[in-house]
Amino acid sequence: MTPTAQFVQSVAGNLAYWQTRTEAATERHFGDLDFDRQNLYRAVQFGLALPQTRQLTVKLILRLFDFVEHRSYWREWLPVLEKARVSCAEDPALECRLLNQLGYFRRLNGE
Repeated sequence: MTPTAQFVQSVAGNLAYWQTRTEAATERHFGDLDFDRQNLYRAVQFGLALPQTRQLTVKLILRLFDFVEHRSYWREWLPVLEKARVSCAEDPALECRLLNQLGYFRRLNGE
């Protein structure tokens, strides 16, 4: 089933919101993100599912590295990184950055 243009626009708008909200997020602001963590996670899941929003989603995922690391969310983030890596296999630079994060979180996870 093909998503409607309105749905794609809604997902893109949600991702833009999270890009703005996380743009200047430092460790001091991570507590604010904790409250909406599940909404952020859903935004990333929806964004990865649509070809039109994948690149924006991958940029958001890369931006969230410090948040995920400092708050110890890497276990729930590993599948997200793997899905993102697979979805951007045509862009070696992005794939490499995602692989670096994936490897780091796997090490933290004891793998």
